[in-house]
Amino acid sequence: MADISLQRRAPTKPIPKISWLMFLEMYGARMHYEEILEQANICIRSQLVYSSTSSRIEGQSTQQEPGFSAERNINNAPGFPYPRAFLDALRGYNLPYPEHVQQNIIQVPVGARMPDNHDIRGPLVSTTDELGAGLSTNCFGMTFNSTVVSEYHLQPIYLVIGIFPRGHVNPQEKVVYVQDPKEFLSQLRWGCDLEKGTHESVDLDRDGVADLVLLLDAYTHWNNSDITALIWADWIHQVLNNSSHDIRKGSYSLELVLGWSAKRISIVVMLPVLLSLAVGIWLNSSNWYDLDTVQTAWGTASYIATAGGLTAALLGILSSIADR
Repeated sequence: MADISLQRRAPTKPIPKISWLMFLEMYGARMHYEEILEQANICIRSQLVYSSTSSRIEGQSTQQEPGFSAERNINNAPGFPYPRAFLDALRGYNLPYPEHVQQNIIQVPVGARMPDNHDIRGPLVSTTDELGAGLSTNCFGMTFNSTVVSEYHLQPIYLVIGIFPRGHVNPQEKVVYVQDPKEFLSQLRWGCDLEKGTHESVDLDRDGVADLVLLLDAYTHWNNSDITALIWADWIHQVLNNSSHDIRKGSYSLELVLGWSAKRISIVVMLPVLLSLAVGIWLNSSNWYDLDTVQTAWGTASYIATAGGLTAALLGILSSIADR
């Protein structure tokens, strides 16, 4: 039997329109600030912020001097709400700001804003890591030398990450700004369509899957060198973000796949057992031959071990529920 398609997709959760209003009025002076944040669709790249500022000063007229008034109004063009720290990092690397940067977020220097286009990357950096060792005597010598030359573009980057709640087709997205590219490593899975507000699964070829395996392997390492993080950050900037710091021009988002860590579960299960042994030996050490002391020590230890068993059972139940 052929698959049946429903007439329309399930409704999405309404997106609120958030506004902030602040005003101050005293002694003939009035200040007014308003900011509106809205999102056109479920794709976080469709966020826009509007802001306006106005101020007015009035002076009362007297018999000696006439009254006066001065007014100033600023209406900023709508744009994506970039944080100040991210824009400061772009300026630190002499990179152009994204289009429609909000004037109220940062004061843009004259000539600093340039038209955003593709393939805008930070300065090219080349580093050389050398490792050498040697042994020599009067009649014998041996040396070893290893040289690694790495090239990458140094720049701040952004990440669009998403988590799919159970039963939801679209993820809950969040933009993470990385001012220092050394702190970047994550995993790619989904693409985002800004115009339609939809998320489509990306079917990668064999090479793309292999690249993501390498990225995941680097992410799961306990200790990564700064060079490894910088090289992957440059790759992400080109592949995910279209070599652009404008979020609205990015292509892909990252899906966070949450799961159980076997190492951490093993630690949680083994810790009460080891703790019970340590407590039992410590309590019993006061008198190794007294029967009451032995019973008290290892009775207390058994309570701790039982609590650890209950914890392991609870983890098993949660794991079975999560796999459904």
